[in-house]
Amino acid sequence: MPPFPTQPRIFSRHALVDLPRAVSSGRALTAPDRVRPGTLGDASELPTLDVPVLLSSKAYTNDVDEVVVEKLGPQGVALMTTGGNSKQRLKALTPIPGQVISRTKVDSQAALAELGTLLSRSGGTEVRNYTQPGPVAFNSGAGGVLTAEPVPADPISKLSGEQVGQVEQRRVPLDLKDTWFRKVANRDSDTLTNANIPVPRVKRVGSFDPGKLDLGPVLSRMPTSYEAPPVSGADERSKALLKGQTLAPNENIAGYVQAPPLMLTTMASIDAFTNPTYLPPNLLSTSGVDTNTHPISAIRVRVAGVTGIDPVSRERVRVVARRLEALGLRVDITVGSSPAPVRTTLPAGSLGRPELALAENWTKKGVAVEIVKAVDTKSVALFGLILLVCALTVVNAASAAVRARRTELGVLASIGWSPPRLAGMVLAELALIGVVAGTAGAVLSFPVAWVSGLDISPARAALAIPAATGLAILAGIIPAVRAARADPGAAVRPAIASTRRARPVRGVFSLAVTNLRRVPARSLLGAASLAVGVAALAVLAGITLAFQGAVTGTLLGDAVTVQVRGVDVAAVVAMVALGIFSVADVVYLNLKERAAEFATLRAIGWGEGPLSRLVAYEGLLIGLAGSLVGAGAGLGVVRLLGAPITPTLLAAFAAAAVVGTLSAAAATLAPTLALRRLPTTEVIAEE
Repeated sequence: MPPFPTQPRIFSRHALVDLPRAVSSGRALTAPDRVRPGTLGDASELPTLDVPVLLSSKAYTNDVDEVVVEKLGPQGVALMTTGGNSKQRLKALTPIPGQVISRTKVDSQAALAELGTLLSRSGGTEVRNYTQPGPVAFNSGAGGVLTAEPVPADPISKLSGEQVGQVEQRRVPLDLKDTWFRKVANRDSDTLTNANIPVPRVKRVGSFDPGKLDLGPVLSRMPTSYEAPPVSGADERSKALLKGQTLAPNENIAGYVQAPPLMLTTMASIDAFTNPTYLPPNLLSTSGVDTNTHPISAIRVRVAGVTGIDPVSRERVRVVARRLEALGLRVDITVGSSPAPVRTTLPAGSLGRPELALAENWTKKGVAVEIVKAVDTKSVALFGLILLVCALTVVNAASAAVRARRTELGVLASIGWSPPRLAGMVLAELALIGVVAGTAGAVLSFPVAWVSGLDISPARAALAIPAATGLAILAGIIPAVRAARADPGAAVRPAIASTRRARPVRGVFSLAVTNLRRVPARSLLGAASLAVGVAALAVLAGITLAFQGAVTGTLLGDAVTVQVRGVDVAAVVAMVALGIFSVADVVYLNLKERAAEFATLRAIGWGEGPLSRLVAYEGLLIGLAGSLVGAGAGLGVVRLLGAPITPTLLAAFAAAAVVGTLSAAAATLAPTLALRRLPTTEVIAEE
C-alpha cells in the first residue's frame, strides 16, 4: 500500500460540488475573498465587515404575495388624521373599503431577483440578526413509521412583531406562526449599546445555478444543503393533497422541510457572524445549539486516492477517520452510502395544513460494501455450481460414450492397447472437446459482454480455453478409468448384466423403478445433474431474499439487485436446462440400450400409452429425486451463509423442487417420440 501523504490535500466545499462551474453571472468565490472593513455610508458612519456572497438563482419556495394599493375615501382620511398610534389606526382602517388603484403579484423568484439587485449595490445590506434551526426529533411507530415531533415555539425566537429588546419592530412571515418542528437559536444585534461594533454586511459578487452543481450520482448521493430534500406523499390521500408534487419549503425557518441556502460565503467570513459582542446568542432559546463556539454543523472530507470501495480505498478512509477522531470530532464514514426510502408522518399544522404521510430518502451507510459482499457470495456460489453441473454433464456424456463403445474398446484391448493408452485416448478426446468449447466460449464472451455493457480483455477471455480443457479432463477421469478396464472379450460378447434376486413387477410404475435400478450410476448421475440446477435455483432464491433484506430499500441496492438478478437468473436457467438435458439423455440412453425390451413389450401387446407412461415415470422419478436433493442442498447452503429460514424461504425452495420435477417430466417428451418411431420388427430380428 502506498504511504499516505504527510500533508493532506484540502478540498473546499466549493470544489466538492464544482461550484465555479455553476456560476451563472458575476464571478465565483476565490481564495482571496474574505471580510473587508467598511462603513455604512450614512450619517451614523457605523463600521461594517463586508462579506462576499454568491446568490442562488433559484427560489425554493413557491410563495406568491399580492400587493393591493387602495385610495382612501373620506372615512379613511378622517381616521388617518385622528390621534392614536399607527398600530391602532391600521387595525381600524382594515375593514374600511377603498378604491383599488393597482394590484401586483410578486412570486418568490421575482423577490429573489430584487434581493440580488439589493445585494449588488455598493452598500450591500447589513445583517442585524439571524436564526439557526436545529434538527427534527422523531418518534418511532408501528412498522418503522416515524412521526415528526412538534416543538413549542420560543416566544422570543418567534418574533411576533412586538418590540424585541426595545430596539425595533420586525415584520415576520405568516408561515412562522405555523407548527414548529425545530428548535431555533437566535443571534440579535444590539446597536444601541454597541454602536462601535462592526456590522456584518453581505455584498453579492455573483450568482450560481444550483441545478448545475455536481452533487454526485443519484444512487449514492449524500444529503446536501444545496438542494431541498424530495419529500413526496406516501399514500394516495397525501399525494392528492400535495397534488402529485413534493412538499416544498416555506418561510417557516422552524418548519419540517428546510430551504437550501440562498447565499454562500467563504470560511474566512464566519467570524463576522459569530461576534458575541455584536450578535450575542439568544440565551432563552432551548435549541441546544451553541452558536458561539460551534457555528459549523458538519464538514465534508474527501480522501485523496480513494477510487471506490476496494480494500485499499477503504483503508485510506479508515486511517483518515481515525486521525479526525483523534481531534475530538465525530466522524461518519459515508463512502459506499446510498439513499434509502423512509416513511414519516407529519402532524397537522396550526394554519390548516392536514396531517401527511410522507416518503423521503435518508442515507444508509455502507450499502455498497454490503452489496459487494452479497454479490461476491452469490457469484462465487453460482460460479461453483455452474462448473459442477458442467462437469456432471461431461461425465454423463463421456460415460455414455464409453459404454456405447465397449465393443471398440474391447477390440483395441484385444490387439494390445494398454489400459493407460485406452484411458489417454478418452482423455485426449475430452481435452480436444474442451479446447473447442473453451475457444467458442472465449469468442462468444465478447458479444455477450458488449450486450451486457461489460468490459472484458482478450487475456481474460482467453482464460476460458484452459479452464474448459481442465474441466473436461477432470470430469473425464472416471469414464477414462472405465475405458482402461475394457475387457477384450467385450468385442465378441454381448453386454449382459449379472442377475440379482428377482422382484415382482406389479405395474408400469413398478417397472420404471426396476429399470432405473438396473443402471444406478447413470440414474444417479442424471439426478445429480438436475439436483445441481435445482440447488442453484434454490440458492439464488434464498440469497436474493437475504440480499433484499440487507441492501434493498436503498436506491443503490435496488438498482444493483435488478442488474445482478438478470445475470444470475440467466446462469441458473442454463444450469437447470443442463440438468433437464441430462435427465433426457439418461432416459434416451436407457431407451436406446433397451430397444429390444421395448420392442418385445410392444410385440406381446403393450400399447403406446403404457410404454409412454413407462418412459415418463422414469424421467419423473429421476427429476423428483434430483429436485428434492437439490432443494435440500440449496437450503443448507443458504443456511450456512447465515440467512434465517423463513416460511417465504421454504416456499421458494418447494417451488424450485416442483419446477425441477415438472421440467424433468417434460424432458421425456423427446425420448417418448423416439420410442414411437422404434421399428419393432427390425429390432427383434437383430436380437
